[in-house]
Amino acid sequence: MRVLLTGGAGYVGYSLARALHELPQVEEILIYDNLSRTGFNFFTGDQKLPKIRFIKGDILDSDRLTEALDGMDVVYHLAAFVSQPYNHLQNLQYEQVNRWGTLSLVRTIERAGGIKRAIYLSSVAVYGFRDDIQPGDSPSPNNAYGNSKFHGEQYFKLLQDDTETVILRAGNIFGYNPCMRLDSVVNSWIFKGLTEGKINIYGSGDQKRAFVSLDNLTQQLTAFLSEGNSPVSDNAIDFCASLNQLRDWLILQLPEVEYTYLNRNQLFPGQNFSDYQMDKEKEEILNDTFRGMRKALIL
Repeated sequence: MRVLLTGGAGYVGYSLARALHELPQVEEILIYDNLSRTGFNFFTGDQKLPKIRFIKGDILDSDRLTEALDGMDVVYHLAAFVSQPYNHLQNLQYEQVNRWGTLSLVRTIERAGGIKRAIYLSSVAVYGFRDDIQPGDSPSPNNAYGNSKFHGEQYFKLLQDDTETVILRAGNIFGYNPCMRLDSVVNSWIFKGLTEGKINIYGSGDQKRAFVSLDNLTQQLTAFLSEGNSPVSDNAIDFCASLNQLRDWLILQLPEVEYTYLNRNQLFPGQNFSDYQMDKEKEEILNDTFRGMRKALIL
């Protein structure tokens, strides 16, 4: 089996590519990435990974995509623009990469043919901001990022007649790997707590978000590799928590950490999935991330 990962040299791609490399049925993993966001950490490590091959290319370059798709059996579409996902900044990048980039990939897959399965990493942002979201609720995005991911989902569904298609909507991803992103609140707070001893909380801190660990997301994505009874769409969520709940958890790990509220009287919209509440078991997922990041730092 030969697998293509668009945007594969990034945060999620780093862990997914290495998980796929361990599977005996996977013969080759092709990483397709324009390296616009990531550095070169994806390509470093103590172990050689002979199944992995790299092509530098843009998601809007249909000719380059056609070359990358040649002989592939499975496609994971990870390429996305995610900066500032909860506001309307940088609308052009959201539209170009998340919407039209996905359409470019879909059209190229249709022309190439032969792709047995395609998995699209979407976002719970497509549900919009509201309380008591249920897994079967219809999407109702209300910001630029959510809109762009929702349109990407609609384009991806055009493949369903000829390709087994899966759409996975992920919460805010957290967890350590060498390509770790620090624009996620959990990763950012752990890093700043360990290195600076202080964090900033925007608004009242009561706003809730959905979160998923990188390890659990990687396991879920890997499970979709084989054809079978996988859902057309699914959510990747470990728990929902407010920023104040995360603050309280972090204080248990770092009792001396300082925190400052910025614009404390400002209320930010929240997003709450009632079936995924934070508890002691879910806190252990955060604890694993904290231990992993502390171990990785040289301090």
